[in-house]
Amino acid sequence: MVDLCEIEIGGCPVGKYGVNCKMNCSANCISKSCDLDNGNCTYGCTDGWVNERCNETCSEGLFGKQCLHKCSPNCYMTFCDHVTGKCNGGCNKGWTDYNCSEACDNSYYGYNCTEKCNCLSESEPCDKSTGMCPDGKCNKGWSGNSCNEECSEGYYGVNCFGYCNNCLNTSCEIYEGNCTYGCSFEFSGSQCKKADFQSLEARGLVTAIIGGVCAAVFVITRLVHL
Repeated sequence: MVDLCEIEIGGCPVGKYGVNCKMNCSANCISKSCDLDNGNCTYGCTDGWVNERCNETCSEGLFGKQCLHKCSPNCYMTFCDHVTGKCNGGCNKGWTDYNCSEACDNSYYGYNCTEKCNCLSESEPCDKSTGMCPDGKCNKGWSGNSCNEECSEGYYGVNCFGYCNNCLNTSCEIYEGNCTYGCSFEFSGSQCKKADFQSLEARGLVTAIIGGVCAAVFVITRLVHL
């Protein structure tokens, strides 16, 4: 009869292998399980790792389970995270999300979709790479090929075609053209487009008085010489 206490139970704790179980299985082995003799992973590798002992990362441009997946072509850099596929260097123009698989919303463009479109029509999206608007029509306050340049001092409106010529110092806000410091002489209103008729009448009266004085002087001068 065999005494069970004399039987040696073979094997190592999970995650150990080798002589006296002193070696650690690779942390990249599925379930941390490996061959007791050589350390080869029993059930294969976790995502992003290959080789019998799962001690090598995926080659550049590949990721995931058994490194069978390709990084997104929309990654700014050619490589991505070998485990998740996240584009480490961000996205190319027109793309977003962690693996650059989503196109920009209609209101945004550029790298990682961080630039806002400033098109006149919100229903017509701008080019998601360049930001160019359909027919080059920029929203109020903006101009340039990508409609990303604010109007220069003195200009306002759609494509910055408006000019604040009646504003004091030709200074106005870039959207509606409301004058910043008020109106120049003879004009009124938020955009200084209304002619001030009282000023015009006053100027006409002054002109008439000056004209009358000049005429009187001329007559007196003529009488003196007669």
